[in-house]
Amino acid sequence: MINQYFIKYITDHKIPMTADISPIKLLTDEATIALWNQQGLPVDPVSTENGTILTSSQRYPLIIDP
Repeated sequence: MINQYFIKYITDHKIPMTADISPIKLLTDEATIALWNQQGLPVDPVSTENGTILTSSQRYPLIIDP
C-alpha cells in the first residue's frame, strides 16, 4: 500500500523525500524496538511491524499470528 499509493503520490508530485523511507523508522525509534526485544518480542521484522502497529494505532488493530 505504501509503495503503490504513498510513494507514487510523492514521486508524481515531486515532493522531496529520503531515499530509504520506512514506516517503522518514522513511527518508532531503535531504543523502543530494543526495549520490546528485551521484554520478549522476537527480533524478526514482522514482530517489529506488529509492535509498531499496536503502539501507533488509535483503534484496536486485528493482528493474527499463526
